[in-house]
Amino acid sequence: MIFLKRSTFKVRARRILERNGGSARLVCVFVLLTRLLLWSAVALLSLTALRMSAELEAFDYLGVISLSLTVLGIILCINMLVYLRFIADRWFIMNSSEMRFFDLFVPPRLRLLLKLIALSVIKLSFSTAVFCVYELPCAAAALVLRYLLTSGSVKISLLVPTAVLIAVLFAGGFFFFFAEIQRFAMINYITAVHPEIKPSKAIRLSFESVRDKRFFLAVFKLSFFGWFSLCPLALPILFVVPYYSQSVAETAKPSLKASSSVLTD
Repeated sequence: MIFLKRSTFKVRARRILERNGGSARLVCVFVLLTRLLLWSAVALLSLTALRMSAELEAFDYLGVISLSLTVLGIILCINMLVYLRFIADRWFIMNSSEMRFFDLFVPPRLRLLLKLIALSVIKLSFSTAVFCVYELPCAAAALVLRYLLTSGSVKISLLVPTAVLIAVLFAGGFFFFFAEIQRFAMINYITAVHPEIKPSKAIRLSFESVRDKRFFLAVFKLSFFGWFSLCPLALPILFVVPYYSQSVAETAKPSLKASSSVLTD
């Protein structure tokens, strides 16, 4: 990733959205509403599956079939969520002010969908492992504090400093965790530009593109926290989300040009 000032990418995003901000907002509305609908369906189907499994009796073949269809519905909804995230990232990485709302809709190909699912599973596994590693000190400190409180062997004067230490450990661990998972930040963008790329090569290119820049990306994304926190008070979220999405995509474009030259060599 070419190291530029954070403001450079934000200025580029604003210039692009000045020309097709309406389409970007429509994309964000559609994606947000569809994700909400799909997550609601996942929650509802999961509760239904739990209830059906609890009530399932032996040799109830109709119940087994119903439960299997419910689980299949959950899997399909999760697959749609994965693909929805991909086409949204694809829209913003391809956007240079000429993209329109209907460019969002790309018929899914089975091979690409399976690749996206595999990459999502790998990313989730990596993120879970990294989160456990970086939050382990916080968890250990919290367990020690809980033991001391229940045993009555901790002084009140030490309670507040210990709680502050735990909060600092949690915040620090979360920041390092957030920075570490930026290694996968380029995955969807690389796959969108190079749809035939193998998953292993997409991961390698993403890791190489974000090498030594993951803290830059983490700080860049966290710099939008103020914008999002103002959404309930003053700023419409449909202006902030396109701005954030386009700005993040702009940080990826220089690296994508470099990866294209590598792949064509």
